Amino acid sequence: MNRRRGFTLIELLVVIAIIAILAAILFPVFAQTREKARQTTCTSNLKQLTTAYLVYINDYDETLPLGFAFVSGGWFSGIYVDVPADLRFDASTQPELVSAFKSVWSNALEPYMKNTQILRCPSGGLQQIYFPRQNGPQPAETSYTYNAVLHTYPKAQITHPAHVPVFWEGQGKVALGGASIGNPSLNCNNPNLPCRYNGCPRDGSNAYPQGTAFRPRATMWIHSNGAIFAFVDGHVKWRRLGANAVTDYRTDPFDSYDSRGVPTRFWANREGCQHAWLFRPDFDPAE
Repeated sequence: MNRRRGFTLIELLVVIAIIAILAAILFPVFAQTREKARQTTCTSNLKQLTTAYLVYINDYDETLPLGFAFVSGGWFSGIYVDVPADLRFDASTQPELVSAFKSVWSNALEPYMKNTQILRCPSGGLQQIYFPRQNGPQPAETSYTYNAVLHTYPKAQITHPAHVPVFWEGQGKVALGGASIGNPSLNCNNPNLPCRYNGCPRDGSNAYPQGTAFRPRATMWIHSNGAIFAFVDGHVKWRRLGANAVTDYRTDPFDSYDSRGVPTRFWANREGCQHAWLFRPDFDPAE
């Protein structure tokens, strides 16, 4: 009579232990590979967005896009803008509002990029900001923010275009549903004065317009403890963020982070203007 010998309990436990060890080794590798693929997609998206912006400014006398909307004699400074422009409001009943939203960067660049899906990084979850009206268009999802300090600024007057970000992942590891935002931005609360960055007075007096910035909604450790930036000259690169207890103000937008990689404060001018340091059109990396 032939006998078949099965595995003993010890042998099964050894096999299970080996599988568990291999899984513990390989799963982080798989996760890193998946995140690297997402970073590649995100870099490609920002490159396409930057190409669209360069074509746009070529059509508009080298003037950068609007960072926020102008409605009824005042600027909607530093708030969300519907994407697409007619997401919540019908152009037949709210023509001024829809027209204003169409002029803002995320909608103004749409004819040049043809596909709003490039506004979405595959990393990070979705936070719905605006919902569509009945039978209205579907909301776009935006992961990238515009440097709205450059709102209507001439490209030729930007001192170091290879060092000033134009787009970046300024909301952290998240996508906004149905809306876009400029971060950092300008606080143009006086409709009788020009809404354009004009630097900080050397005498320490208050500047107009003031700068404003918004704390990201989630961690800035989006891709390998960093995030991707697109610059005024058109190049795109990843930057490590929060590397030290005191960050380098010449490369990192924030001066401190918590243990999760969520920033606590922007680096900013203190001479009566509060403009986010790295995002100023007159930023000089030698400062």
